[in-house]
Parts: sequence; structure tokens; C-alpha cells
Amino acid sequence: MAAFPTPYLSPEQYLELDRQSERRSEYYDGHIYPMQDTSFRHGLILTNLMGSLIPLLASSTCRMVTQTGRVQVPGDKKYVYPDLIVVCGKMEFQDGQRDTLLNPTVLFEVLSPSTADYDRGIKFEWYRSIPGLQAYVVVAHNRVAVTRYTRQTGQRWLLDDFSNIDDTLELDSINVRIPLTAIYHDIELDEQ
Repeated sequence: MAAFPTPYLSPEQYLELDRQSERRSEYYDGHIYPMQDTSFRHGLILTNLMGSLIPLLASSTCRMVTQTGRVQVPGDKKYVYPDLIVVCGKMEFQDGQRDTLLNPTVLFEVLSPSTADYDRGIKFEWYRSIPGLQAYVVVAHNRVAVTRYTRQTGQRWLLDDFSNIDDTLELDSINVRIPLTAIYHDIELDEQ
């Protein structure tokens, strides 16, 4: 997330600019925050996740959208770009442009040093306000570390950490199991 936000813009002004821009930006509190470039390792992990999910979702009503998918967070007009979105059932969009999702089922973020605190902190706080969101998964890019947050009854979320390469990430809300060996396939990790 950029340290210096742009001058105040309305949500409508943001959407107009973002739809015309070649670079994605997130929006909250009236400001645009350009997305950081991702590392090669980040891209490989994201590719591994997508490659694992495609066959697992093929016979379901769930669809996957990569980091080009914008999500509107309810309430205070926040717009974010998760690394990976899974939507089950009919996709609901903010408007006729069909580029801003309202109903993600599972969101994934691959952490980087510049975004880890944001993704685990305020961004997850925003994600929790999305009514249909059932799970949020954060994946470390430099070591075997996956955290799954699963919605419980009420406002509660259950946190599960996976740090053994032989673990399997289970996402009951979309009926998939992804071995961590698949997520970190061919990834050179930092020593743990």
C-alpha cells in the first residue's frame, strides 16, 4: 500500500479513474492507493494456487477470479483487489460494468513484506464485513506459512495456521483441499 494517498476523490471518481487506468489501485477514505508491484515468487505462488483450484472447482458452481477482480467492501465505500477470489453461485456486481464483485466466498492474499501488515490487519477487518465471505487465506511468500480464517456463527472467525509442507489447506465452504506442496511447488523459500 502506498504511503502517500492521492487527494480526496468520491467513489464514483475513483471507479472512473480505475476503469481507465492500466495500473490497479485500491480505494478507501476518499483516497486512491496504487497497488504495489509483486515479486516473481509472489506470482509463482499465485499461479500454483490457481492451478490447484481450477480442476477442483471445475464441477462446482464456484468460479475463480485473479487479482484483476475488484471487490467492494460494504459500508464506507472501500474497493480492494485481492490476489485471488472464489465466488460460488451467481456473481453479484455493483453495477452494469460487471467489474466490481459484491459476493466473494473465499479470498486469498499472497503476502509480501510491504503488504503483510495491511493484509493481516485492516484489510482483513474490511473483509470480515462482507456478508457472504466464508474464508480468508493468507499465504507467506518466503516460507511455508498459510493462515486460514473461517467464518463462524455470529461475528466470530476461527484462525488456523499451517506451517508444515505436508499439511493440507482445507476449505469446506468451497469443498477443496490443497496440499501445501502444491502451493509451494518449485518455490525457493528462505531458510526457516
